[in-house]
Amino acid sequence: MISKLKAYKEKISKDPKLFLIILLVLGIAAIFAAESILKNGTSFRIEDKCGKFINLMSHTIDDEDACKTRCRSQCESRDYRYTRSEFIQSNTGCNECMCYCR
Repeated sequence: MISKLKAYKEKISKDPKLFLIILLVLGIAAIFAAESILKNGTSFRIEDKCGKFINLMSHTIDDEDACKTRCRSQCESRDYRYTRSEFIQSNTGCNECMCYCR
């Protein structure tokens, strides 16, 4: 095992092109890893404003599509990329809309 490492070190030190290629690959991997760490996903809840109107509940977020549209908009305004949303419908109160961005 140690002899193989020594052989690789000698090969890299004798060939500068191979050294540059390895350095470039490691640099690209570090950039992707740093981006992933720094731009972790975020989640937030969009409040549904609801109330009774002529004995019916009126909602600002009344279905899955409205939730998804609002989430996309909020993610983009926060400089994130939309990943998914969760819509929970309520017959007695306000609906819930959870957004997930990355």
